[in-house]
Amino acid sequence: LDGVSSKFAPLGLFGLHYNINLGDKFYLESAFQFNFYRYAINSSYPDYSRDKKIFAFHTQIPIYFGYKFNLTDSKGLKFFAGPYLSYGITGQIKSDINDAGNQYSEKDFIYFSKEK
Repeated sequence: LDGVSSKFAPLGLFGLHYNINLGDKFYLESAFQFNFYRYAINSSYPDYSRDKKIFAFHTQIPIYFGYKFNLTDSKGLKFFAGPYLSYGITGQIKSDINDAGNQYSEKDFIYFSKEK
């Protein structure tokens, strides 16, 4: 779209990973991860502009199935693919708006549970 741009940036990931060998070449890998992301959306039109930044924190449980290609006796190359479950915990949205010369900011927190 004209006047709209967006950016995505992973800020960090940490967690516990577990790898299960299913023979010489097949693997099953799972984890419990905490992820931090930042999204930025900028829209600009002649009389209106908005810069929105979204910071999100969520958990993720991937279940990957893998296959290992042996390159040499001591080295190999592994490929993994599979689904994952993800649940948002919290986040923050910040918007800077310029509406026909009137500038203001909005800031809000995101709660993914029913209770705050």
